[in-house]
Amino acid sequence: MRQMNNTAMAKSLLAATLMALATHLLSTSLARGDEAAPASEPVIVTLRAQATAVQGRVTLGDLCTLEGLPEAFAGRTITLTDGVVSMSDIVRHLTEAGVREDRLHVQGPIACKVTFIAGEQIEIGDESAGEWSDLAAPQSNEDTAADMALSQRLRDDLASRLGLPIDTIDLSFRGSDAALAARRDVVVFGSQRADDLGSVSWFIRVDGKDETIRADAEATVTRPTVVRPIARGQTIRPEDLELRPSRIRRLAERGISLDEAVGQRAARNLDVGTALEPGQLQPTLLVKRGQRLTIVTGHGGISISLIAQSQGDATFGQSVRARVDSTGEMLSVRIVGPQLGTVDQ
Repeated sequence: MRQMNNTAMAKSLLAATLMALATHLLSTSLARGDEAAPASEPVIVTLRAQATAVQGRVTLGDLCTLEGLPEAFAGRTITLTDGVVSMSDIVRHLTEAGVREDRLHVQGPIACKVTFIAGEQIEIGDESAGEWSDLAAPQSNEDTAADMALSQRLRDDLASRLGLPIDTIDLSFRGSDAALAARRDVVVFGSQRADDLGSVSWFIRVDGKDETIRADAEATVTRPTVVRPIARGQTIRPEDLELRPSRIRRLAERGISLDEAVGQRAARNLDVGTALEPGQLQPTLLVKRGQRLTIVTGHGGISISLIAQSQGDATFGQSVRARVDSTGEMLSVRIVGPQLGTVDQ
């Protein structure tokens, strides 16, 4: 009998211990704001097209809708450094908060445009005018992204990232990527590599699966091109060059501007048709520190020439400080020829 009583007491103590442990775990979960959602439940993330941030701060709920997560997630505050939040940024914030990435199902535009204000109240922009359900970023025309093939949306996105005109960029897709690029029902939620030309790629979701689409990117730019043979050591004149279109595969291949080239010396013989690059030129000083130069300025149709002393060395197109002989005034002067400059505007 005593043994049965001891067994019953042990079971009672075990049950009490398990109950206390369960109560502790529950209270700990509630103290965290009950942010831990069931691991098997899918999370639908829909990025908004636009939002407004107060003093650089915004919540996840302002940037997107979250289905399948506790409300505490929507109230998480994010500090922004620029006016664009991409879907990949949202995914990163959620995974850092403990949400498994394989639970996330993303949709909406490729990025949310955020307007910064100094007021006390956050207001969400007119979503009816800015929501591109399951499609990528806003466009410059009145059509919605639903009318655009994936290839066009990716070209627009790359142009925006690189600061190039859209019509100067060409994307080439191969194999299965070419078929995806023609579709209009693909969700784009971030770039994998889109910070230069050449090989570029984006994260997409198509037919319920997460994929990566890849392309080769080139751009057409205008570059100073030699139209008359230039000998090594010769100073380059405006009539020696002409702006011509050139295909590039890296932003670094844009070369130099026409203004930067004129007045410099050729570092080697340059044949007709050569697109100029910095390494082909030797800068020529058109004014040296202590030299006098003529500053040409004007107002109201009247041209005035001033004599000044240069305070530094400068090549064509560079600016230098110069002290006017007659008044002692210091001016910023842009060099346009040998010991000749104009007042910087």
